[in-house]
Amino acid sequence: MALVLIALGLAEFVAGGLVGGVWLAFIGWFIFAAAREEETRISTRQLFSGVTVADAMTPQPHTAPGWITVEEFIQRYVLGDRHSAYPVAEQDGSIMGLVTLRQLRELPPARRGTTSVRDIAVPLQEVPTAAPREPLSALLEQMAPAGPRSRALVVDAGAVVGIVTASDIARLVDVYRLAQPAPATPQWDQK
Repeated sequence: MALVLIALGLAEFVAGGLVGGVWLAFIGWFIFAAAREEETRISTRQLFSGVTVADAMTPQPHTAPGWITVEEFIQRYVLGDRHSAYPVAEQDGSIMGLVTLRQLRELPPARRGTTSVRDIAVPLQEVPTAAPREPLSALLEQMAPAGPRSRALVVDAGAVVGIVTASDIARLVDVYRLAQPAPATPQWDQK
């Protein structure tokens, strides 16, 4: 239906109905985009049916001490580490936010020695969170493909027990694809 509206709108536009044709094509495009988004959402739910957040998370993520400078954090923790995001801890051990390599990179080098990790962290209330036993599909609906909401903290009994990133999700998809049986080879293809 959406493609028909787009085609009709373009046909009307070509025939001289400038505004009406553009609007009709735009409405068709909007319906098409919404349908694709819903299709993706349904596919994600089906793929991850029965999968929990714990199945996807990286357990026990390294934390960033919020009270040290960005320069000290980079030198002592980031260099030689493989992670791209870190929960930020206060001195009492409570988690107050999340910091990513992108945030570290975007801070001008001249300010890294005087800015604390806490100062550039995304506040905890802006970071998606989930419990380990929650359905992964529910967490994915909270997350964004990029930016600060592209990572989530996994919290159990008030403590961070894991982190979920785009690479965790990509790895899980690859593993699930490997676990699916290979398609049967046609008889005419075998010798």
